[in-house]
Amino acid sequence: MIKEASEDKGAEAGSDSYNIGAFYLTGMDTKARDRGGYGEAGHAFLEKVDQAQNVEELLKACLTFYREYGIGSLLRFSYELDGEDSGQNVLYLRAGDTGLSKEIWFSEDAVNQKQVELFQTYIQDLLKVSGLSEEEAASAGKEVAEMMKDLAEESLSVADQYDPQKTYNVYKASDIEKLFGGSVSSETLEEIFGISPDEKMIISDIGITKRVASFLKNENLELLKKYVKVNLYRNLSQYSDTKSHEVQQTYSNGANGLEEGESYERMISYSVQSNLGFQCGKLFCEKYFQEDTKSEIQSMIEQVAEVFENRLENMEWMSQETREQAIEKLQALDAKIGYPDKWPQEDYELQLKRPEEGGLYVDNYMEIMHVQMDQIFQAKDEPVDKSEWDVYPQEANAYYDSSTNSITILAGILQEPIYDPDGKPEENLGKIGAIIGHEITHAFDSSGAQYDGEGNIRNWWTDEDLACFQELSQQVADYYDGMEIAGLEVNGEQTVTENIADLGGVSCVLEIAEQNSYDLKTVMESWASLWAEENRPEALSSQIALDVHSPGKIRVNAVLSAMDQFYDVYRIEEGDGMYCAPEERPKIW
Repeated sequence: MIKEASEDKGAEAGSDSYNIGAFYLTGMDTKARDRGGYGEAGHAFLEKVDQAQNVEELLKACLTFYREYGIGSLLRFSYELDGEDSGQNVLYLRAGDTGLSKEIWFSEDAVNQKQVELFQTYIQDLLKVSGLSEEEAASAGKEVAEMMKDLAEESLSVADQYDPQKTYNVYKASDIEKLFGGSVSSETLEEIFGISPDEKMIISDIGITKRVASFLKNENLELLKKYVKVNLYRNLSQYSDTKSHEVQQTYSNGANGLEEGESYERMISYSVQSNLGFQCGKLFCEKYFQEDTKSEIQSMIEQVAEVFENRLENMEWMSQETREQAIEKLQALDAKIGYPDKWPQEDYELQLKRPEEGGLYVDNYMEIMHVQMDQIFQAKDEPVDKSEWDVYPQEANAYYDSSTNSITILAGILQEPIYDPDGKPEENLGKIGAIIGHEITHAFDSSGAQYDGEGNIRNWWTDEDLACFQELSQQVADYYDGMEIAGLEVNGEQTVTENIADLGGVSCVLEIAEQNSYDLKTVMESWASLWAEENRPEALSSQIALDVHSPGKIRVNAVLSAMDQFYDVYRIEEGDGMYCAPEERPKIW
């Protein structure tokens, strides 16, 4: 579809097809990419970085560039749904770019240590492409890597990033002056972003924010400049000159354990999809999504929700007060299926240039980012439209959004082999049905349970019920903790939300299967086939360190070992490899 769009001579300028074609063609124009380097905006920003005489000037240049193009490293501001009032937007501050996560920087695993070495080489190679000598690049790269590692040490862990009690820290915008020792003034924020000093501001990671603040001293000016430049080079490496692109691909291949990566053309196609996702998504849905699928999936959602509600009604450990709140939340759950009713690109104009118009890949990328940033800041005072979509419909994915109390089942996942409109009901139930159950259960996992039916952070539990729920959640974490795959151990705390969702989803569909006298074996094996995968050691080590999902093999075996029906269907007995004693099987939803 992307290539077809690039060959469409009759496409109207500014249309989805035209912009897709323009971005693809300029990406394929390697000679122009090499001539353009970091692009007009990128080169202008680098000049301002070099010209900065103090930290205040450097930060002002960085914040101005971030507001225009969404590329930032030291401080980043945005407007997002307010966790305590999901009908409104609120200002968020995020600080620092650690390059790698805390879990990778400080890992003792040999494969992850190799990831650190690859990343350090990647930084040095980007600096060499920028014009530094081998010696200069090695020295600057080492300094920047050390700063990133320093920042990472103070950052939230992957598990803590899913805890709103640790990511929803309320300040006022005027507090920025005290937080950063006067390096950023309220006047600067108002001038660049239109931020008022008395605005509510949420800091998502206090630890790294304070650590960034400690670096904002004039004695660190040269280090900060190197740090800012490296992060620009990293952000633009896919879009600037081909040498930078090659450096980025070499790093990506090494980090994923690949001897040979994707073809250049395929990489450009991926880039088009990631940057013009809704434009590509509209073309995808017009060609591949069957409209009657929406009603079929809606029916399945209602079926799973009915089972879940019945469970809430009969949950012995839950008081009536909490039960009513839980059912109210479940009944308020919104379902988005396939693709959005209104495409986001209908609300803005985007005009990319093709090669014959002098278009450059990096400039087109910057134009996309500029339009997105304008959308964010122009809508900051408007009521939140909870019908808007955040994820591209062509992706093979589904998700629960706690801030809108909604599940989204994307068109890309409603394709074979995950969903077959003509397939056996047991197979669809074990695949897309379990996924639906998984997403619904997320509303009641250890993170989602901290939000109410309106998507607000609010404790709707009695103290006794909350303590019981936390104990059950801990049982899930303990059950998974230390499970091994290829010599690596799962972190039960890090993966607890996804594991709760897996257990809830499969448990619900097995109950539906029993109600309809479906073949339970087919349902279970359909679930198993969903997570069949083969990973290279590098990818698996990264997943164990960073992902909140357990590896596929564990998602299958641990879940089924916790289901009583599994023992009856496969005649599992004590001593068998997947046997788990009844009292050790986690039961939460």
